[in-house]
Amino acid sequence: MSSEQRAIILENDDSSITYVGEWTTVQASTVNTFGNFGPALSTTLHSTTTTSSFIFPFDGSSMTVFGTVNIANFSTTPNPTWKCSVDGISLGPPNLFQFPQNNWPLCNAGTIPDGSHQLVVNVSSDGMPFYLDYIEYRPSSNVSLENSLIEINNGDSAIDYISGWSALGTTANQTLDPSGLVNVTFVGIQLSWYGFIPTEESHNASSGEYSIDGAPFAPFQLIGLSSANAATAFNQRFFITPTLEMGNHVLSARYTGSRGQTPFTLDYLIIANGSFPISNGGTNVTGTHSSNPTPISDAKTSSSNVGTIIGGVIGAIVGVAIVIIIVFVWFKFKRKPRQGQGRYSSNLRGIMPFYTQDQDQDQDRPLPALPSSSSPPLSILAQPPTQTTSFSKLRTTQHVPQQSMTSVNALSSTEGSTSNLNAPSLYTVNHVSYPSASGDSSLVTSGASLNSKRTSNRRPLPATPAPVRNATITTNDVVQHEDSGIRLGRPNEIPPSYTEL
Repeated sequence: MSSEQRAIILENDDSSITYVGEWTTVQASTVNTFGNFGPALSTTLHSTTTTSSFIFPFDGSSMTVFGTVNIANFSTTPNPTWKCSVDGISLGPPNLFQFPQNNWPLCNAGTIPDGSHQLVVNVSSDGMPFYLDYIEYRPSSNVSLENSLIEINNGDSAIDYISGWSALGTTANQTLDPSGLVNVTFVGIQLSWYGFIPTEESHNASSGEYSIDGAPFAPFQLIGLSSANAATAFNQRFFITPTLEMGNHVLSARYTGSRGQTPFTLDYLIIANGSFPISNGGTNVTGTHSSNPTPISDAKTSSSNVGTIIGGVIGAIVGVAIVIIIVFVWFKFKRKPRQGQGRYSSNLRGIMPFYTQDQDQDQDRPLPALPSSSSPPLSILAQPPTQTTSFSKLRTTQHVPQQSMTSVNALSSTEGSTSNLNAPSLYTVNHVSYPSASGDSSLVTSGASLNSKRTSNRRPLPATPAPVRNATITTNDVVQHEDSGIRLGRPNEIPPSYTEL
């Protein structure tokens, strides 16, 4: 049975009931022997023997008024009689019964819109007592359950039939199995167990026992029926627990009789709700408790899950931090130049003029100073040096002549003085060739081959300039060809085009 079917039981002495007219309080013991619907729920009843009324405002979706009936002149002029209405709308004729009976539904508003309502009961009596025992209603979600009585029916989810239990009609459960066990989880300060004694089963008295929160089991008696012809006895309270501390509790109950005795049955439970104690901060955390008691097992699970949740959050934060660190380090190393990459790195997007065959081997060597204004004139710089040394130290690529150059010594032997040309040179010239005067720009393969993409758009270089007689070249001079200067690599920088001399 779902939690929506739980109801609040409001006893007749509750302050929310307003009595109009002449009302008195009587002991329930004066009527407890009436009928087979059990004794009155309350220990006292409100009674009137004149024309009177009572009013009860409530927030809920259903309502039933219970009392004790003992009607005179039932078939002619019933006395007493009553009329019930909710929000001024009549609930119909009174539910009369010709025999004395307790726990009788005097009037019922089975299903009404959930909200605020007002019950009015007008009693008309000519000396015969009208008895009000209690009002049962299903509250709205905003209703406080502090100090209320909560009814839990036999099919509620808070009840766990472990073994040996079976249905008894449509309103109760029973067991005749000595191993029959049932657990009930509830929130409150006290529990009362109500069942009935079916006339169809054995009338012999039997017994059972219950335990609260794992304490030793306490016995209780199942009295049975007094005679073989006795009718089924309803609304029988089998036991009531001692007053407990307010909070979550677990009740376990089991049958200790035998199959030849009165069965152990469950019709409904009544839970006495209380207030939580005042906390250290002085705030009273009171009974706006849900009408669906939280099982103790659920409370423990929630508590034990706190560590798991905290651990998961910390783990997630650490994971995110690790990812951020990895991304930061990756970007840092990606932006840092690689070792040996030098000034002419592979990231340069512009076309770099002139690459030497051994550039990769000499990338870490220092750059020489560029020629100053005192350097030899262009005609001398264009003259090939004496020895075949490499220009790779200038980090520039030289065009390889198509025909091997003869040494300057050979030229000097026929053309002029060679006193300074025989000195040792700091550089050697690769066997490179210049294009012929006809514009042939083919390259020999003795040096590093040039990528066609890098040279396809270059203009033909002029023919080899005529040697200059009596030229003097010192080994301390830096030899650099025109338009082969150092290019500082910057994105999208395009080197200047070559012009004809």
